[in-house]
Amino acid sequence: MIKLLILFILILFVLVFIPIPLKIKINYINKAFSLKIYNLNVINKFNLKDNKPPLERKKKSSFLINNFKVNLKSLKKLKFKPHIKIKVKLIYGLDDAAYTAITYGLIPTLSTFIFALIKNIFVVKKKELHVKPVFNSFYFNLEISSIIYISLAKIIYMYIKLFKHS
Repeated sequence: MIKLLILFILILFVLVFIPIPLKIKINYINKAFSLKIYNLNVINKFNLKDNKPPLERKKKSSFLINNFKVNLKSLKKLKFKPHIKIKVKLIYGLDDAAYTAITYGLIPTLSTFIFALIKNIFVVKKKELHVKPVFNSFYFNLEISSIIYISLAKIIYMYIKLFKHS
């Protein structure tokens, strides 16, 4: 009985305090989208080629927007955030080589802004950005691979801090 209790406490300790890596991979190649978690297809070959008429959207309530802003501010102030390693690989081409060259200069600037937004929620341990332009042809391939290290204790801490301020 004591061995079972010690084993239960040990398993509980591992689940609560040791971070678990969550591997996520997002692929977008020529209007085909796929999402993999631990190399299991969550969304596979979700085509965006169909042009459906847009549905009428309701106005977003200001309550949801204000609530999102409050949650984002409280996430910035958290001491214990989950860690993330992120790798972005972008291969793209526009029909005109001049437009491709101009966007090649803009992409690192935009990526800095996006990584700053990610830094509000996560502690970024490693970030890689690989951009490869393809001139004089239209091509788009975006691959995002990330590993999120999160423990159950951090999830509980974040939940308490978020809803304490709400």
